[in-house]
Amino acid sequence: QDVAAPGLADGVHMDAKSHISLGKAVADFIKKEIYPSKPAVVDYDGSRSKLYMRFQKQMHAAQGMAIHNERAYLLYDSGWCAVHDLSERDAKPLDFFPLGSMNEGTPTKDYRNHANQAMFGTLQHGDNPIPLLYVTIGKGIGTDEDGFYYRCAVENIVRTTDENGVEHHRAETLQTICYQPEGIENTAFMPPCWGCPAFFPDTKNGFLYIFSARYRTKRGCVPEGEQNAFIITKFPLPELSAGSMVHLTPADILDQFAVPSDTLFTQGGLLAGDKLIYTFGLPEQNYPDEIMVFDLKQKKLTAHIRNLDEALHGEELESCAIYCGNLMLNTCAGGIYTLCALPK
Repeated sequence: QDVAAPGLADGVHMDAKSHISLGKAVADFIKKEIYPSKPAVVDYDGSRSKLYMRFQKQMHAAQGMAIHNERAYLLYDSGWCAVHDLSERDAKPLDFFPLGSMNEGTPTKDYRNHANQAMFGTLQHGDNPIPLLYVTIGKGIGTDEDGFYYRCAVENIVRTTDENGVEHHRAETLQTICYQPEGIENTAFMPPCWGCPAFFPDTKNGFLYIFSARYRTKRGCVPEGEQNAFIITKFPLPELSAGSMVHLTPADILDQFAVPSDTLFTQGGLLAGDKLIYTFGLPEQNYPDEIMVFDLKQKKLTAHIRNLDEALHGEELESCAIYCGNLMLNTCAGGIYTLCALPK
């Protein structure tokens, strides 16, 4: 009655003017009470990022990176790992060894370990001081009887030192975690990915996140008139006692949210507390180097870091990890950079 009244035509129905007034009042209520405006995403300028060190590439395609103490574990396509001493900034690796999940294409190229994403958790195996490493493996777009080719390999890396003080490493895959998408249509959740999930463990709280996009993040993959979105899906983290092969299904989904975005060319990232930090880009093909920060508690994008191309000399950004409180970025060309963008 405050915004609309019966029209003069019959004294019962609203006229056009009252319909407009009521529509505006309902829209105002929805905006204020149901979907209140969110703070704008903060854009940071990453152009001041600086080179920390160069490393000698052991293979052509450098990929994911994980850091533990003074050691950077740099992964290469097919699942080989080079270990570098960050304190010494020596370009030559201390060691170069295959992960337990190393796969050069057996039985098909779909199973090749691209090693695009890796991060250490906090769980340790036995008395090994190096925590378990969670690596996103696989190469093919699609599924087999176990689920998507992209899977999570839980690696136990053991370091020994010989009588000459030379470090040696070996790795064993303790568990492989697959996601099987069948049955998602019978839940309230959307498909977590189009075929290329990246895995992020929250070992402190016992969760595992899948990060992916609604459509492939290359030009021409989003249907005309639609927008892409990044989808973050939460699962319980399987215990090692669950076996060497664990199959997650839509019935295991705990939570999920999506963030609309057309940022292109996903790479790798890091889970730090309740923030999921993800890298993008391939400058040589005009996909800018960028970083996005997603808040898992607020379920939204909270920061977008741009203008990295010049600082990274046009190199392809691959992944990120934290060292001495700083976010370190590695590139396919053999560089490790310190991000100078987010305030301390």
